[in-house]
This record gives sequence, C-alpha cells and structure tokens, in this order.
Amino acid sequence: MFTRSICLVFALAFAGIAFAQRPETQSKRAVSDSQGVVVGIEGHYRLGHLTAIRMSSKDQASKDWQRGQLRIVTRDGDGNDVSYSSYPPFDVAVDAGRELGYVAVGVEAAPLALHAAGSNGDSDSDEASASDLSSSAEQVVVQTRFPEAGNPLRGPALIPSQTPWVVSIGDPLGIDKLGTSNVMVDKLGSVAVTNVQSAASLPWSAVGYSGVDMVLINSSGLGILQQMKPAQHEALFRWLGQGGRVMVCLGQYAPELLKVAPWIGDAIGLSDLRMDRYDPADFESFTVSSTRLSEFQGVRLPKKRGRMLVSGKTTRRVSAPLVTSYVYGFGVLTAITADFDRAPFDTWPERLQCLTRISGDLLDVDNQDGLSKLNTSQSFDDLAGQMRSTLEQFPIKASVSFAFLSLIVLVLVALIGPLDYLLINRFFGRPLLGWLTFPLVCVVLSGLLLFQARPRLATQTSGAGESPSDNQGNVQGDIPVDAQSESLRANQLQIIDFDLVQGQGRSLVWSSIYTHQARQIDVGFRQRVDYETVTRSVSGPSSASDQADVAPAVAESMAYPFGFVGRPFGGIPLSTDAIGFPRYGVNVSSDADLRQITSSLTGLVLAPRSSKSVISQTAFQTKVDPSLEITRRPQSEILRGTLTNPLPVDLVDAVLVYGNVAYKLPTRILAGQGIPGLEELRRKNYRWQLTQQSSQGEEGMQTEAWKAGDFNHPTRVAEMLMFYDLIGGELYTGLRDDVLSRWDASSLLAGDRCLLIGRTEQPVYDLHIKDHSQSESLIPAGQTNSFVRIVLPVRETRLD
Repeated sequence: MFTRSICLVFALAFAGIAFAQRPETQSKRAVSDSQGVVVGIEGHYRLGHLTAIRMSSKDQASKDWQRGQLRIVTRDGDGNDVSYSSYPPFDVAVDAGRELGYVAVGVEAAPLALHAAGSNGDSDSDEASASDLSSSAEQVVVQTRFPEAGNPLRGPALIPSQTPWVVSIGDPLGIDKLGTSNVMVDKLGSVAVTNVQSAASLPWSAVGYSGVDMVLINSSGLGILQQMKPAQHEALFRWLGQGGRVMVCLGQYAPELLKVAPWIGDAIGLSDLRMDRYDPADFESFTVSSTRLSEFQGVRLPKKRGRMLVSGKTTRRVSAPLVTSYVYGFGVLTAITADFDRAPFDTWPERLQCLTRISGDLLDVDNQDGLSKLNTSQSFDDLAGQMRSTLEQFPIKASVSFAFLSLIVLVLVALIGPLDYLLINRFFGRPLLGWLTFPLVCVVLSGLLLFQARPRLATQTSGAGESPSDNQGNVQGDIPVDAQSESLRANQLQIIDFDLVQGQGRSLVWSSIYTHQARQIDVGFRQRVDYETVTRSVSGPSSASDQADVAPAVAESMAYPFGFVGRPFGGIPLSTDAIGFPRYGVNVSSDADLRQITSSLTGLVLAPRSSKSVISQTAFQTKVDPSLEITRRPQSEILRGTLTNPLPVDLVDAVLVYGNVAYKLPTRILAGQGIPGLEELRRKNYRWQLTQQSSQGEEGMQTEAWKAGDFNHPTRVAEMLMFYDLIGGELYTGLRDDVLSRWDASSLLAGDRCLLIGRTEQPVYDLHIKDHSQSESLIPAGQTNSFVRIVLPVRETRLD
C-alpha cells in the first residue's frame, strides 16, 4: 500500500510538470487536418528547396482568414522550428487561389502548422521577435506533416534530391515509366513525374519551381494552360529565365498553345508563326528506328538562334530544324516541331528513346546510379556538401585533433588510476585524500580543455578570395562592434549573374554564421553597390485589386535557412523531434508598389561553438545594351572587337569565355574600362584551365585529380559549382550537383553569347546581424568570395 502511494505521488508530480511545461500555443485546438493543406506541386516537394503552401478551397477554414493573418510553421534541417510569413506580402483572402507562402523543409515528414495571429497583428510584423512568434495570441488553424518519401504517381510524396523531377503539363510521354518494372510493381521510377491535374496546384511565383528539373508542355495540357492565371504564366516564364528548363512540343496544335502561352514564342524568338509539313525520316534515323512514321505538321523554328539537336527536312525537301535548344536568360527551352502526344508519335516505340537523347543526361537511366559511387571517402555526395564544409572553416574556431583527445584520456586514466594509487596510498598512506585529488584532477583537466577551446581572436589568415581588410576586422563602415561580438564570424559565397542579352539577373548569397558563445540574432542582407547602370526597374501592380492576378515584384529576394538531412550534405536522419530552441521567423517585406520584396531572419538562436547556414536568392531584371555586343567571323570561335566592363566596380582575375575558349584578360579591369583587340589576346582551353590540365611532354595531358576532402580552397569549389557540366561533372569531381544545379552556367556558353567572369574586391551584398543583447547591428568578419558572371551578346559578321 505504501509503495502504491509513493508511485501515485510521483505520477501526479510528473503529470503536473508536463502540464506546466506544455506550450501555450497548443492550448487552442487545430480546426483543420491535413486535408486542408496542399504542399508543393500536386503534393510533391523537395528538401532544402522553397515549397509552396496553400489551403484547399474546399476547407471551410480557408474562407475565414486573410493571407497576412497566417504564418507557416515547420522545421529546418537542424531540428529548429521556424515560422514563415506570407510570400508575396500582400493581403488577399486565403481561398482566392494564391499560395500562402513558401517554406524550406529540412527533414522528411517535417511537422507543418498554420498559426493565425491575434487581433493585434504582432505576429505579422517585420520586427517580430521569437517570443512574438510563439505568443499565446496565436491560434493553430492547421496541424499536419509533410508527406514522406514514396511513389509520386500514387499521391503526395517527397522527391529525393538525386532523382530528376519533371513537371508535366499535359501527357508525360512515358517519362513516368523510366526505370519501372512490370514485375516489381513497387519499384520506383528513375524519374519522378508530377502530372499536373489542375492549374490551382501550380505556383504563382518563380521560387515555387526551385526544386524542379524540367517542365514538360504539350498539346494535352492546353486545358491546364488555359486555366492558369497570368501570374502563374509569368512565374513559369521567370523561372525559365532564372535557370529553369522547359521542353515544349510545337506540332499541329502550336497555334492554340502559343495563344494561351505567348511567353514560349518570346523565349525562342518566334516573331512570325509559320507551319510546315515535315518528313519523319530524320527522327527515325536519330533513334535508329525500324518503325515507319507518317508525315506530320509542326511550327517552323527559328534557325539563327539556338543549338540544333535534330535537323530534318520538310516535305518540300527544304532543310529545317526538328529539335532546337534555345537559351533564354539563364535557362534552356527545348522546342520540338511535333506533337509527341498525338499521332503518329503516340504509338511510336522509340518515342521515349528520342526524348531521352534530346534531354541529355537528365533522363538517361544508365547514368542514374542513385548515390555517387565515385566518392566513398566523404559522408556527402554532392558539391553543396563540400562547399558547406568549406564555408565552415573558421580560423577563430580552435580545432582539437584526435591525438590530443587521446592524450587527455590517457593522462586522466593515469592520474586517477596507478599514479593516484601509488602517490596517495603508498607514498602518503592517506587513502581519504583520494576524495580531494580526484575532483582536483578533473577540474584541472577541464580548465585545460576550456583554455584549448578558447576563440583564437588574434589568428587571422589571408587566403585566396579573402575579403579586404575592412571585412577582416570587426568594423565595416560606421557599424560599431564591441568585444563581445569579436567571436562572431561569417564566411560567404556570392554569385551574381547579369544577363545583358535578354534582361535577366540573379544572385546567390550563401553565408555560414559561426558564434563562439550562445546568442540570439536577426539576419538580413543588403546590397552594397547600386548597379543602376545595368539593372532596370518596372512598376509593380497599379492597385491592390490587381495583386491577386499578376506577378508582383521586379526584384524579389528570399532568405531562409539552408541545408537538410540527407546524403547531399552528409547528414544522417536520427529523429524529427525539435531540439528545444525558441522558434525563429522568416519575415517578408516589400515597398509600397511591390517592386522590391526582401526577407530576413528574426530571433535565430545559435548554440555555443555552432554554425548556421543561411542562403539568400534574388531575382531582378537587367538592361539590354546592344553597344556591348562582341563580334566574330562566321565559322570561327575567335572573338573580335572591344570588351567593356559594364559594372560600376572593378573586376579582378577576370576571364572572357566563349564556347570552350578562355581569353586571358588583365588582372584588374576598371569599372567602365574597355579592352580593345580581343583577337590578339592569349587564348586557352577553359576546361583545361578549370581542371588544371597541363601537358607533360611524351606522357601526354595530365589532369589534377579532384579532392572531395579539400576544404581550404573555396574558390576552386565555387568554380566547380559554376561550370559543373563543362568540367566533366561527376566523372571529374566524383560528386553530384543536385542541390545547386541551377547555378551551373555551362549551358550559357552558346553561339550567340559569351561570359565575362571575375571577382569583386568588395562583397556585393553585406550580411547584417543584430545581436539581441546589443542595440545596433554589425557586419561580422570572415572570408567572402564574390563572383560576377556577365552574359554579353555575340554577333556574327563578315565586316572588319
């Protein structure tokens, strides 16, 4: 009886503690379940990429809220809860069709909740702190989880990073059958295909396609294209210009398709729509097919632009392109002059083989080996994993070798073991002194370890790509820093692209923030230099009523925590439970006319001696200046004329690349400086330069092997990311490029454009951090590598 009473007392005590520690935000019951929330595109999403969140129009709860009243709560790759505000930041009814916002998911089956702000609206404020985001004024509207990994053909599922993801607006053309088996019905295909059933599932912003590898469009999707709002068409067009990949069939139904999606004609430069009848013999030869095809009708593709993949003839025996790849901005659109979803191609046995060859390595099942087998020395299998490890190299952080730790353990065992016994028992003859010497030894060794782990503030290294002296110290400009902030560091990779051919621009800022002591911070990014000489601005929506139907910003930026659990970064999924840190927020703001959209992180908690990866991606528009074009003679890769630096900053270690030819430029090109006589400059094979290939006399050419475990050369890793396919991809590095494949500019080295590549001495973007224990923000010291890539037009001419 006494034992039962004791157990009852302990049970009641633990129940009281659990009740007292229950978060107040859970006091209000969720009013909807997973049926009220739709994630990604048709329920498909990817880890580490921005995923659209919307409430189903069938859910009664969606009719009771405005977008600005709701925040999306999920979990990042470090196990910390994060709250996202609506994106874009304008207020319309939830059931109007637009998504609520975008979140970056860090773990599989991460929790997902929609929280409604109180009447005071504090949770939607740009200055909201972590405590505001979890205030008792919130109401939980929806409580659910993201889908787990599975077969995308059977419903919502997580798409693995190593699996190509194709979004099909129309017939998938058999791509969903690649890698499947008629015997093993549960075997997943080698390509994940999302067959769009409704236009409501497509994103309204270009960031919603960030994890998609290719969008397939054909005449079977005309109904979906007609249902799409203008903002959804604009989002898909912007995604193409920002590095997306689109394959479109322009056969007999091309006039109807181009009428509802005129941006396709703009991307390929189709000014005059003409139709022809084509001989299918060249398609048969391309696939070595023994099946005869009948004549077909298709659009006449422009010949002067793009790279012809399959050439053919019309029924009048006039040469014409059948398949052409066009570069638009930083993306690629592949146009096919046939409706592969219609007769005679719908029953053609070699249709899938033809698509596979046209798409290159994307749909090549033979090259899809799941995880990388060429690199077994590291826990990661993606270049993004090597870059993250490189950015996490901080000289301030004291590294302890395994030999040192082993020595400490041996010394501890020796002191509390034989030495303690011989000295205390035998020599002094006082065994009770062991109660004093044992804790004394532990305290002394602990103090030694603490001294060894102190921040090395006096240690400053200067490597390649190191920022100038103002970014080495703790002061930049007029931003003050005290002694407490000396242990805060940030290493960054910045890639800024300017397309002066078709007016596209984008930037990537990847920051790894390290702190030696625990702190709570706000993180934001600000552009240091005004690039008004190459960027342009366009008015946003004219009125609030237009915001729901048009694409908003000209310059839109999204900052969010970067990284997820999985092989690309070397993480091992152990648990999806939260780590217990306070929830932090990702808040989005804009100017009055929605021309500039920015975001920042607020209330981010960092543990002692820890780092956090934050990424900011920006899309903007640039000016098109025909005076910057460079000429070349027909059938020649030698550029001629004058090269001008169009930026208001100097370029260091610049190189001009056309095709696979690199032109060696002066070490520094001043802002606005022109370099005449390009044909007289020294030229080199650019691939050899990137792979450091050199001639060894009779031994032939020798290429320096890539070291996946080398974390001391961020510039080299960045070059591999920027030209992954050009250097040989996985065959050279032994690593995949799935996470940041959009930033590979190998496809831009086309016939009508060239690339001016260089570094800037000053970072293009400044990382601003505000410690909650201080009154003013600061720019942390660290190593910043800032790369600029400028796409310039190349015109073919016979004149001198």
